[in-house]
Amino acid sequence: MKYCPLINASFFISQHESKYFDDGSLLIRHQHNQHEVVLKLLGWKQGCHLFLREENNNHVKVGEEVLLPSLNIITKPHDKPGLPVYDFILAIPESIRKVLGEFFYRQLNLLQVCALSTMACDLLISNPLLLWMWVATQLKTKQSITKIVIEQSLKHKQTRILSYIIGQQMKTSDMKLLKKIRVYQGSEDELNSLIQLFKSPLEIRYQLKHYQLIPIKLIDLLLKNSDWVTYKIFIQISLSVSNLMISINIDKAERLINHVMGMNDHNIKPRLKQCQTIDELEKLHDRQLRMYLIKKNAPPDREFPPPKIIDEQGFIIAIHTQEQLNKESLIMQHCVSSLGEQVNHSSNVYFYKVIYPQRATIEISYNYAKANFVLVESRLKNNKTPDSKTIEYIQNWLNTENRNYRHSS
Repeated sequence: MKYCPLINASFFISQHESKYFDDGSLLIRHQHNQHEVVLKLLGWKQGCHLFLREENNNHVKVGEEVLLPSLNIITKPHDKPGLPVYDFILAIPESIRKVLGEFFYRQLNLLQVCALSTMACDLLISNPLLLWMWVATQLKTKQSITKIVIEQSLKHKQTRILSYIIGQQMKTSDMKLLKKIRVYQGSEDELNSLIQLFKSPLEIRYQLKHYQLIPIKLIDLLLKNSDWVTYKIFIQISLSVSNLMISINIDKAERLINHVMGMNDHNIKPRLKQCQTIDELEKLHDRQLRMYLIKKNAPPDREFPPPKIIDEQGFIIAIHTQEQLNKESLIMQHCVSSLGEQVNHSSNVYFYKVIYPQRATIEISYNYAKANFVLVESRLKNNKTPDSKTIEYIQNWLNTENRNYRHSS
């Protein structure tokens, strides 16, 4: 692969003082940690050089290992023509420029190694995260980055390069995993998350093979909650094309899952794993919250007065205790348990669970004016209204039982 030289180099931040030299290089002054940094950018083949200017105006060259880690030359594509940096950006091959723009941390160092070696350029295109990790590791361990060092290190297979970075044996599957990861800001925190992932137990990395893409933000979450790696919601979130939506949905999913888990339902994990969308997760959360509040606020157990009418066919079953009513409330996810206080010897209020034609809960009471039992309320799961067939079945049962009750009285 052939790369054209850089000329008339410049720097993006337009408010920085800059000055061109006869050789086509550019001197840029930039305040950093109370020192004035002088960055001299030469052509593509000569690379970049960094100095610190002390109070006496003497320039002292800084070794490459302490180059500013977050000094950006190229930004993501928001650059506009007319700024001094534009000539510099256009001189970089488009394929290199596009990839470098994804990294904030150590971008200047990536630019340097690419200027020194086409081997580094090739790796930047084929596996940018690997080159990013390698450069950061070299600088962290105080290793020099010269053309010879670059080419001696990068001539090996990518799996071996990754093994050097992580400090333990990596596999081909790890390289496949690395190529699935999508950075968001290219920050130092993201780099650290990346390295921690490959130092994590093999089981976590193995489970990530089911992901087509892996947002870098998701890695931190899965390292803290390793069993979440199999949750379908995160596999779906990772497919979003918008980094912003990925970030929002990861935060939302984490909050909902933690809230549901905090309700201490030990059987909820399998249902959480099956949620594929935020909407499904929110519905599960809302159901669990209702059930949790019902259970938390449920009245203590006591026996109800014996019901005066019973369905002989067994499709309408009397509820005999407050505990049974609490359980019905949990199963049907409505607030009928709070109505148990109405059941006493003088009220003639009774509750039943309906098995057929639809699963429902009903309340009946004795109407002294009509001298029969009447249907007060009927509710399906989640407080939905029964259909006409179910209402008709319940009413026919009541009519029959009323006749039987009157004949027996």
